[in-house]
Amino acid sequence: MILYFDCSTAGTSGDMLLGALLDLGSNQDKIIKLADYVSKNLPGVRSVKVDVKKTSSREIMGTKVTVSVDEELVYEPGEPPHPERDSAILRKTIDGALKEFNLGEKAKAFALSAFDKLVSAEAHVHGLREKVTLHEASSADTIIDIVGVAMCIDDLKLFEGTRYCASPIALGGGDMEFSHGIMGSPAPATITILSQTGLPVIPGPFGSGELTTPTGAAILSTLVEKNCMTPIFTPKKVGYGIGQRDLGRRASFTRVILGDDYPPTQTESVSIVETDIDDASGEVVGKAVSDLMANGALDAYVIPSLRKKGRPGTLIRAISRAGDERKLALTLMGDTGTLGVRFWGVNRFVASRAMRTIKLRGKDINVKLAWDMEGKLISAKPEFDQIATIATELGVPPQILQSEVMAKALRGNEDESG
Repeated sequence: MILYFDCSTAGTSGDMLLGALLDLGSNQDKIIKLADYVSKNLPGVRSVKVDVKKTSSREIMGTKVTVSVDEELVYEPGEPPHPERDSAILRKTIDGALKEFNLGEKAKAFALSAFDKLVSAEAHVHGLREKVTLHEASSADTIIDIVGVAMCIDDLKLFEGTRYCASPIALGGGDMEFSHGIMGSPAPATITILSQTGLPVIPGPFGSGELTTPTGAAILSTLVEKNCMTPIFTPKKVGYGIGQRDLGRRASFTRVILGDDYPPTQTESVSIVETDIDDASGEVVGKAVSDLMANGALDAYVIPSLRKKGRPGTLIRAISRAGDERKLALTLMGDTGTLGVRFWGVNRFVASRAMRTIKLRGKDINVKLAWDMEGKLISAKPEFDQIATIATELGVPPQILQSEVMAKALRGNEDESG
């Protein structure tokens, strides 16, 4: 399965993610019980209430989660009232809740990791090394958001056999006010978390305020695989988590889509990196292709072309792993002097592969086997260097030995599949 988080419209927050997962079909009763647990076990909290209701944003129906907390607040001159707690107290309460509700090991690991990521970001922003005191993030609703999301994913049985991917994340823009004063969105902790995880973002729009919160960023970045933006999958179910704010004509929701994923061994996301040149010698082009491969390209090749004024030219193209595009573009610019390099993402089908050892004429010979997406064997290829060496030792033509190895490999595969 694949769980795809669409945060491109209105960013994301803990309550929006929680609402989207409840909208997807998770049981809300556990979230109500979680609120009761937190109100009894988090020091300084008098009560925690969770309201879950169906509502809409720009006529799109979804689930809205509102957490109301009655807790002790700190009042400081020139600052809005805010909670304040040592991060260790919150972590202890989170750990207790995870044990109280008997969540699975992966759910526990996720929740604690997401919280630790949030604390680490706050410590980095404030230059702290040991005791970290949280302000807004210390509120009880942070526990509801993080543990609640863990509960929902656990309840939906999506901690096993599921890939998590996400769209680029809308950050928002414009002024926002919190305990540290007035500053531009996103919050320092939010951008710190996202900068450490490699998830792509969309700045703005200006004036929308804070769209993605630190808690939302911590949850999402703990779940989502780096470079998993454009998966191929078949949608089966959709959930919408409605946000707290009215964003005018902009719909306020985080959307999650659950679907059937192609097996990771069958598809992968790569990028095309290419440039056109018409003023380089064959030696320069050859060096560029060699350097592209040396710098991590999955493949590199040239295509003859006809340029303006009838000049012969060359298109140099490389297949890149996601994240290596800039490095390969710099290689092309450095080797050819080209003034521009194009790149874009694509998906490709990949055959499943395995190495088998075939025993023939008393010798062990390695054979590469490959299967298509339906499990049909499409290739059985022995290592020719090994074939040549053994053929010389045995005094037989290498092509004869190669044919015998391939035939035995194919028979063995048929026996195994039967």
